[in-house]
Amino acid sequence: MSYVTEGWVLDEHENPSISIEEVSISELSSKEVLVKPLYGCFEGNMLHAIERNPINVCKEKREKKVILGNAGVVEVQEIASDVINIKKGQQCLFFCNGDPDFYGFPIKIAGYDCPGSMGLLSKLTKVHEKQLIPLPDDSSISLQQWAAFSLRYITIVD
Repeated sequence: MSYVTEGWVLDEHENPSISIEEVSISELSSKEVLVKPLYGCFEGNMLHAIERNPINVCKEKREKKVILGNAGVVEVQEIASDVINIKKGQQCLFFCNGDPDFYGFPIKIAGYDCPGSMGLLSKLTKVHEKQLIPLPDDSSISLQQWAAFSLRYITIVD
């Protein structure tokens, strides 16, 4: 099943703006999760992308349109049949590691310069299960505070 949603889209042109557009999301494949962004954080990469400095992310990703947003809290809407550690309805921190190196550190950032990735500036987004960190139900930290958590020092461990 594919999905249609709305998202804030940055296009390939050099104008420093984004616009709301209809966005199609392909069906879930192996280890993928459909999430609804709840809270986001205006991470520095978003401003860099809009200003096309230091790179034009559309050109870097070889995509005509990009949906930004690499920090925030999401709620799981649907999961692929082989997803193990994430449950429907769960609230998670989005981890933006789109392309990890040997040690699990990001080479490319989802929602920024990782080709094929989609950020959180949409009503629905598709991510890999490894990009979700389940949040504790009994946390004294609010979802808004979790959304602003620094993503720079998290790694993926298999």
